[in-house]
Amino acid sequence: MTFALFLLLAQAQSMNAFEQHARAGECSAAAALLQKEPKAGEVPYVLLGECYSRLGKTDLAVKTLQDGLRAIPGSGVLLRALGRIRFRQDPESNEVGSLLRRAAAALPRDPEALHYYAQWAYLNNRERLCTQLERRALMLPALPEQALLQMNTLLGMCASRLDDVQTAGAAFKNAFKINQSLQVFDPGSAYQYVQFLLQSRLNTEAQSLVAELLKRSPRFGPAHLEMAKSFDHSGQPAQAIEEAQLALAGEGNTPSSIRAAHVLLAKCYFLLGKRSEAEEEQRWIESNPAFPNKGTSLGPR
Repeated sequence: MTFALFLLLAQAQSMNAFEQHARAGECSAAAALLQKEPKAGEVPYVLLGECYSRLGKTDLAVKTLQDGLRAIPGSGVLLRALGRIRFRQDPESNEVGSLLRRAAAALPRDPEALHYYAQWAYLNNRERLCTQLERRALMLPALPEQALLQMNTLLGMCASRLDDVQTAGAAFKNAFKINQSLQVFDPGSAYQYVQFLLQSRLNTEAQSLVAELLKRSPRFGPAHLEMAKSFDHSGQPAQAIEEAQLALAGEGNTPSSIRAAHVLLAKCYFLLGKRSEAEEEQRWIESNPAFPNKGTSLGPR
């Protein structure tokens, strides 16, 4: 065996041990091995960063990836990993936008890098950039269905903000078709389609979609809230109350949807002459002021 081959085998064994430690959550042991092999490449830094991140040690994860970028300047893989962690910490940060922009530039055919940058663009009101990035990502080959679902959904959300009804409608239809074929239905994606249909005044289509959404995800609170609104608009306050209560007891609610359910309950209780119930809801509303909705993040899973 030549000395060069011996070194390669030793490095491979060290890398296998490192990966075993990292995947087992033994971050300190993995970090010690990385210090012995500082030129091992991008993968050890990413694995160690993920190791710390899983343990909730976000600061150490960030430091690890920053160390990796100092060792391997301009690495798209490390930029993407660091941008992803920092995005979860502060999605509206310009620093995060810069990291994800650089990652997308370094990895122009990487759908995850493009999609994360698109999410940052959406949350920072840069809808044209968001649509451009998602269109590029969707042109890449061999994308898994879950990625296609999320990319089409975000493209629909961004195009909708731009009042590009044709692009948004096509993207949401694509997303919903994929969603129907998935083993686990994603109610959040379908609900974004519902919101688009309501904004486009396609109320009949929206109600049909809400009904199907609830068949597949019967505990999805925001869909029950839409049913409650429909009953309220048609002058059926008792049914509206029932659906609003199901909404509050359900899953997937946001602060704005919870508040909207309480507002609707107060109104419907008042219409039915149930004064004490209406006053109780009003007290809840007054003690829980409204906050602006900053948008939705749809990250890869």
